[in-house]
Amino acid sequence: MYTTQIYARALEGKKNGTLTNEQIDAFYKQFSPMLDGAKRKKLQKIVEQLKSM
Repeated sequence: MYTTQIYARALEGKKNGTLTNEQIDAFYKQFSPMLDGAKRKKLQKIVEQLKSM
């Protein structure tokens, strides 16, 4: 699955109430240790965007 597809599904889940900020945080905590600094920063920006919706 491509990054844009993942983002689109997350956005859809956020809009229809099936994805919570807690779930977004859990995803970030699970995957961020596997990323280098630049990718972790990009993921953090995406997380912030999703949580602000």
